[in-house]
Amino acid sequence: MNHQSSPTQGLRKKFGGKILSVMESARSRRFICRAILVTGFLLFVAAQSVWVGIPLWTRSQLPEPDDTLPFLVRTQEMETCFFQDCPALKDLQKQLLIPSSDPEVARQRVLAASPFHIYHLFFSSILLGLKAFGFDLVTAYRIVWQAAPAFFGLGFAYLLATLWGAPAAGLALTLLAFKTFPDNGLHLVVPSNLAIGIAVIVWARIISRRGDAPWALVIGSLAMAAMHPLGLVCSLMAVLMALFMARCHLSRQMWIAGTITLLIFGIGLLVPVLFQRPHFTIPTFFPTSLAAFKAMFVGAVEALGTVVIPEAFKNEGNLFGSWAWFAAAVVFGFLTAPKEDRRAIAGLVTIIACFLFLSLFQYLSDPGGIFLRMWIPLIAVLFGAVGHGIWYAL
Repeated sequence: MNHQSSPTQGLRKKFGGKILSVMESARSRRFICRAILVTGFLLFVAAQSVWVGIPLWTRSQLPEPDDTLPFLVRTQEMETCFFQDCPALKDLQKQLLIPSSDPEVARQRVLAASPFHIYHLFFSSILLGLKAFGFDLVTAYRIVWQAAPAFFGLGFAYLLATLWGAPAAGLALTLLAFKTFPDNGLHLVVPSNLAIGIAVIVWARIISRRGDAPWALVIGSLAMAAMHPLGLVCSLMAVLMALFMARCHLSRQMWIAGTITLLIFGIGLLVPVLFQRPHFTIPTFFPTSLAAFKAMFVGAVEALGTVVIPEAFKNEGNLFGSWAWFAAAVVFGFLTAPKEDRRAIAGLVTIIACFLFLSLFQYLSDPGGIFLRMWIPLIAVLFGAVGHGIWYAL
């Protein structure tokens, strides 16, 4: 019996020894880890590019025209009528931008006037830059849209590799490659999602540098704020992340960078007040009357009960497969991570969770809309935990 099984034992020893020798080599391990990360990134970009590319290039109009066409209108305004003092625009704004003490009426007017306010300076500048090369605005938007999966993939790869390591990031990107987020997912390329993409890169840089990334903080905050008002919130989150990672012992350069970022945040809040034309708006968190204060809390409950919870459970199969198994995999991945990495992960998750809660009180917009944008980085981080658990088990 022993004689018959010896060839099998010999093969096991031979190949097992080779596997061990490969895994014990630092160079081989580094190559394998990077190969898994690159494979996951390429798979993510390929799957998401197909997902967005088919409707993007086979239709005469852009997908989701009720969202995308207003961005083109604003870009055209920025090019031809920056201060919105054209007779036609002034006449339309008189009809739509009329103040009201009724929060519901004010909310409806804000939504109806969406093509005529909020300049997304960075986004429109990208479209106009492509237009300078001979493309029309619709084609320019299609090019940006088609390039977005690679941009998002790079951002998530950087963040996940920083938090969980390269192989876990590659496995997480593989899992995310075939996922679509509800309503405001990455397949819908709009300035708010691009601002979050920039934020992910800035957060990753801050974490990788243990809170010492002044240039990334300042330049990233400017880019986020110019892309979308949500970028102001993301820049504030970046400051908090820097304080957390550095345990409040920031370098002189980071104190200066943090101060500049807070100034950007403050100026961003004041711009709609200081400039009547062009017309900017910001997310409204500051009720000015008792009725508005009540509407803020009613809106938060409405957003939680009618949007956030139903969307999460409706997309359970698409996003998580099963909440129970997903939660168990996240816990396992977190507990098997190194202690110092767990601290950074817990800090980022806590900061995102706090701002997600606050986003529910943004009452002059679609209920839960900001929440469904801001939870995308959180879900990506949790998938990083799943990827780390798989790698650890392997």
